[in-house]
Amino acid sequence: VPLSEETRAVLAAGATTLERLISGGEDYEVLAAIQPQRAAEFERLAAAAGTSVTRIGSIEAAGAGVSFVGADGRAMALSSTGWDHFRNARPAPDRSG
Repeated sequence: VPLSEETRAVLAAGATTLERLISGGEDYEVLAAIQPQRAAEFERLAAAAGTSVTRIGSIEAAGAGVSFVGADGRAMALSSTGWDHFRNARPAPDRSG
């Protein structure tokens, strides 16, 4: 995950942790899943539109679970994974009849 200089300074000062930044739920970026064979085209089109993009992960085989790998290549255990939009979702009302 790309980090701004300001974010790096906050981390260096000990004001928060990388885990809190990753899982806090204050999302401000758009996430897109792009097929590997189309990634270069996507990056080219984004650059032509003046939009920077950063590859941050990959989708693996079913059952692999979700993992976050740090810059050092080691998996990080996250105690929180952010806001779950569906946790308290109610079923849609039945309007069939």
